[in-house]
Amino acid sequence: MLKRSVEKWYTAVFGNEQHSQAALKSWVQNFSKIEGEPQILSVISSAIPDNGPQTIDEVLQCTDEEYTISLEDIEEGFEIVFGEEEVQGNRRVRANTETMISRFRNLKSRYGDEGGILNAAHGMPLQVTDWTSSNNHSKFVVLNLTEFDDDALRLISNYVVRSAFEMNYTLGQSDRNSMPFFYLYLDEAHRYVKTSTDGSSTIFERISREGRKFNVYLGIISQIPSELSRVVLSQTGAFFIHRIQNSTDLDFILHNVPSATQSLVSRLPSLRAGTALLSGNAVEIPFELTIDAGNYAIASSSISPLNDSSDQLR
Repeated sequence: MLKRSVEKWYTAVFGNEQHSQAALKSWVQNFSKIEGEPQILSVISSAIPDNGPQTIDEVLQCTDEEYTISLEDIEEGFEIVFGEEEVQGNRRVRANTETMISRFRNLKSRYGDEGGILNAAHGMPLQVTDWTSSNNHSKFVVLNLTEFDDDALRLISNYVVRSAFEMNYTLGQSDRNSMPFFYLYLDEAHRYVKTSTDGSSTIFERISREGRKFNVYLGIISQIPSELSRVVLSQTGAFFIHRIQNSTDLDFILHNVPSATQSLVSRLPSLRAGTALLSGNAVEIPFELTIDAGNYAIASSSISPLNDSSDQLR
């Protein structure tokens, strides 16, 4: 069984090349008697570069095109691991990982086809290191994820935020002065900055607690604060609160925003457009702001169905 499993993946890598096939045929297992093992190990070792990624984390984070992987590679990797576990006597490895594999295949079918966000041929590579390179003259990067559904949005936002934090975390272990500053502003945050359903800590919650030490800061923007992670809100220093009329959100703000009093919350439903209340630990006392948005206010204003829309957009 071991030889059949090895032969399957061995042939996939080396094909029918004469030397490699000869090494495979010379590998004979007969209970405790094993022949030809050094030869086949030598052939396999020759296909593993010494300077390439050696662990799964290194493979996933590798930017060298020679070692980039696709969803098909990951799926094939699952089969290799399952085969190895079954050879060692673990007959339940597939049953025990059925939920994970089902989620992976669902992810692959939804986003991995041609044109999908996880397809290697779709779009441009997204690497946090590119944002901080000397060749990147812009210090602002805007990712427009408007057309993504909630699952895709959670996937991309987690990747971007985690990449920024882990890069600075690694730099911070050797030279804190080399860490760049990341200010991550997350719009429509109620769609993905949520409390984990299994009780585990999310990357957003970790950054809200530890990000300051590694020059990573979050700005959370949401119209539905009651759906945001309470851990993230508890670590927020400043709140700019615009008009809110929903009773659930008002009650949430009262119990989760520092210095939010009943009188302050009662003001929120009657705030005018362009007005916000500033509150939180970053300010000594809450106060009201009137924001002059200029042309941005015109662009974001609602279009009335009773008027000519062309007149409203001039």
